[in-house]
Amino acid sequence: MRPAAHANTADANVDAQRRAEGLPPANAPDMTAGGAHAGPRARRSRFAGSEVTPLVVNGRMFVSTPYCRVVALNPDTGAELWATAIPGPGQPSLRGVEYWLGDAQTPPRIVFGTRDGRLIALDAATGAFADDFGAHGVVEMKTPEILNGGEARFYGMTSPPIVYGNLIITGSAVQEFPAKGAAGDVRAWDARDGHLVWTFHSVPRKGEKGYDTWAPGSAEGRSGVNTWGFLSLDEKRGIVYMPFGAPTFDRYGGDRAGDNLFGTSLVAADARTGQYL
Repeated sequence: MRPAAHANTADANVDAQRRAEGLPPANAPDMTAGGAHAGPRARRSRFAGSEVTPLVVNGRMFVSTPYCRVVALNPDTGAELWATAIPGPGQPSLRGVEYWLGDAQTPPRIVFGTRDGRLIALDAATGAFADDFGAHGVVEMKTPEILNGGEARFYGMTSPPIVYGNLIITGSAVQEFPAKGAAGDVRAWDARDGHLVWTFHSVPRKGEKGYDTWAPGSAEGRSGVNTWGFLSLDEKRGIVYMPFGAPTFDRYGGDRAGDNLFGTSLVAADARTGQYL
């Protein structure tokens, strides 16, 4: 959830002045009793930006940080329970992480994507990489069928996945330009070993529903139509709701006449199979 809007302009001006002085907003709780957790700073004098929504499960708070770490905290005191450095150039998803409950053979896990297109699983109790998930806790999401011959550097995750049963359902962040490149498909992965279970083609392939809403040749290799924000889930009915953005380039549609499904649409699919409902 995003922070509530300021009640009035005066409050906004006060907060702007406090930010300029390096102080928290006027209505922020007192953090002097150990309640603030920033982690190591990338720069000396300023904090890096974060849009994280903390996740609290079984008396622990889990957050991703803009300093290449995922952290477990005591939600009452802010005390750090564990912190795991995430190697590589891509930060963990800036909007947070997700929790998988585990099963009879596998303990609970924290799962999240990175800005450079990796899906990572950590042991929720210790923060250790889940060794039997993908390659030592990491699944490479930048597969050839997703990249469409485009550049791998444009593909990643900025928001947490959502878990349904033993499935980790992921959206993605892709390029704004050029028009052709990485697909914005939604995919589901097995939470135990990381193998791919299903793919929902956000730009339909030939023979699939919606393909005929694209001008001939304009759907192939098209980027965009991705869920860069939060997915939603009706767990009782097993439905995943996917809010898709516009096709690339989103400010020019002269090369893609038609309704361009499933661009700029909220789509419901079977969370077990990825089948369109």
